[in-house]
Amino acid sequence: MRRHNGLLSSCEPCRRSKLRCDHLVPTCGRCRRTHKAAACVYRPNLTRTAPSTAQTAAIKTSPISVARPSTQIVVPQAPSKSRPLASPQHALRDRYIEVWSHRLALSSTPSFLGLTSFSAVYNDSEASLRHHSPITPLQLPQFNPPRVHVVHAVDDDQTKLGAELLSLLFDDFALYRQMAIACEERSSKGIMDLPAMYTICDVIEGMYSSMPSHLDPQSRLLELSQRLFEGTTREFITHAKMTLGEYLVALAGRWEAIGFILTMSGICAANTIVDDPLFHGLELSATDHKNLGILATAGSELCLQFCESVGVMSDPLGWLLLRHIHLLTLVCGDHDYRPRKRLGELSTLLFAMGYHQLDAGEHLPFFLVEGRKRLMVLAYASDKDLATFLGCPPLIAYRFCRIQLPLDLKPAEVIAGSAVRDAAIAKLDARGWNTQEPIPGTSWSRVGLLLGHVRELVLELSLDCQDPHIQQRADEILSLVQQVRSDLPSYLQWDESTDTALRQTSTFAVYIHLDLLYSQFLLQRILLKWSLTGPETLVSLAHQMLKAMLAQIAVGQRCGNPFSELGWTIPYFGLPAAGILAIEVLRQTQNTRPWPNARRFPRSEVIQNLSILASHIQYIILPQKGNYDICQQGRKVISYILDHVLAAPTDPSASIPLLPIDLIPADWLDEEWLNDGTDFVKWIEEINWDE
Repeated sequence: MRRHNGLLSSCEPCRRSKLRCDHLVPTCGRCRRTHKAAACVYRPNLTRTAPSTAQTAAIKTSPISVARPSTQIVVPQAPSKSRPLASPQHALRDRYIEVWSHRLALSSTPSFLGLTSFSAVYNDSEASLRHHSPITPLQLPQFNPPRVHVVHAVDDDQTKLGAELLSLLFDDFALYRQMAIACEERSSKGIMDLPAMYTICDVIEGMYSSMPSHLDPQSRLLELSQRLFEGTTREFITHAKMTLGEYLVALAGRWEAIGFILTMSGICAANTIVDDPLFHGLELSATDHKNLGILATAGSELCLQFCESVGVMSDPLGWLLLRHIHLLTLVCGDHDYRPRKRLGELSTLLFAMGYHQLDAGEHLPFFLVEGRKRLMVLAYASDKDLATFLGCPPLIAYRFCRIQLPLDLKPAEVIAGSAVRDAAIAKLDARGWNTQEPIPGTSWSRVGLLLGHVRELVLELSLDCQDPHIQQRADEILSLVQQVRSDLPSYLQWDESTDTALRQTSTFAVYIHLDLLYSQFLLQRILLKWSLTGPETLVSLAHQMLKAMLAQIAVGQRCGNPFSELGWTIPYFGLPAAGILAIEVLRQTQNTRPWPNARRFPRSEVIQNLSILASHIQYIILPQKGNYDICQQGRKVISYILDHVLAAPTDPSASIPLLPIDLIPADWLDEEWLNDGTDFVKWIEEINWDE
């Protein structure tokens, strides 16, 4: 905006202080350095008339800001004198304009644009015309969305909010550090499943210690918050010779790193109790332990908001979203809306960065190539788990992606030199598996893709109401299940024999067996819904699932792993299987009829196993788990049915009290209320437990 003499107007702080202003918009350089962004406004000349067309054109083309050369500056008309722009009525409007003008100017253009994108025909012009007569090649100008790299001017409110979060973190930094590192070591789930938390915590602690000593604690936190925002606004640049240490040091200067510490701490709090050896000597109460998880979740959510406000896409942001989704399922439950909402953001980020169509990655270090494969595979597997749990369509479709399996290498081999790495790759079998034992983190990412593909096919069949070839598709999926089982390495295959269960040192193989059984279980539910099969196979599969579920609990307890995820596997696998068996036992008690085939229904064994599962649910699932209420409601249903089945009449001439006739539909196996477990939980909640 110009004065009468044609010179650019100064902002209000510079004008009042009689200092030279560099006229940058939306915030001049002096106000940005002195943290006066909120006051940096350019007042219009109220005594001037509206500028002419020529003046407006000259203003629009003037080089006002080197940071945003392509941004057009629209000159407002002079407001009426009865309502000056500086009046209190316009303060809120000015603040919104100031904040959102630079946010909307940020460029978040996807780095991947597919075959149907608006610019594909121009970028692939030679390939598009290869069947026509040749033309003289031309050097066409780039036809892509404008990539305007704007230095994000963070307002004072965001900086102060970041300082508040850092204050909470550094008040107990030693504890958060200890919890984050313990979570990474115990669960093998971190950034690219590689050892990272030690380095990140050391660098962040060093950044805080390196602040000028003359600053008071609050000023040091404000300065560190500003540095983290500045780091987050920059594009995360990598190169082929980058080491993991260099990558983590670059990551530590961003808000994603603070989010990782808090997220991993929250996962640790959700999977432990206050008496865990990790907290010995700290004199924490149960309330203190619970509050640690609450603060970590809130802080992780705030870090994600900081990253979103900047609008810069990066690998660390994808990993932070993935781990934060896991934290939300632990704290809020898998039935909650928030984990799936964040999963939608993660899938959008992965598609925008092109991870669903990964290239060879010659310009990337090897650990990052493998890390991107793992991120895509784990997001895909998480999507199928949540979609199954909620009975809704998945967000990531296998048919639209070219998902690559990561190599089954140990973390030390992934980050080793080329000679050691090549030797380790040479020892893998033809399918990319190591031939010795499952590798925590790595092997699961490979298995997750195989199980997720099967589950996606099952979900498609369950959600497709007009497919005339249901039986044929179900048979194809069952064949795929058998192929997945046979292709797994021997150490990942599990059977139901007692000796096999006693030899297990982890629950990994049992989980794979459970997941494949559950896919078969869901297929039988679909076929039963369409009257294409009888209930016997479904009940048999439910019995196998319940026995495998109890074996997994036993193996997990014997191994002493607090991160065994029973708060997920029991409601995911255990409750649907137990519901089928409990209601079948009740039906046989009230309506005796012979079992249709030669196999006799194992009533006594089923009742024993249901009792054991109900006991495990009561005493193993931690109250801080997000799925705790669902598990306890399921336990009440199982106990309620068993009480009526096993209750002996006090008077020999009296009959066993029957349940209300309308408690369970007569043709419960043919109804949709138990399908995928969603209506089953709703039915549980509607039961009157006081009767």
